[in-house]
Amino acid sequence: MPVLFFAISIVCWKAVITDTAVAVANQVDYEDAALCTKFGFAAGTKEHAACKLDLLDLRHGHEQLIAATSEP
Repeated sequence: MPVLFFAISIVCWKAVITDTAVAVANQVDYEDAALCTKFGFAAGTKEHAACKLDLLDLRHGHEQLIAATSEP
């Protein structure tokens, strides 16, 4: 019985992690869209989409920099 509980717990925990990752991605997308709109790029335009991609690239660069400079 404990093994079954443990197996179910792992499945549920993975679902929570996935749900959290999706929620974070949605929040970042919402904030990027709001920022690009604030910069004057109308939603639904090529410029707005390009702005969001630029912010995504910037964020990835920051993540790589942090990973490269963090202690093991």
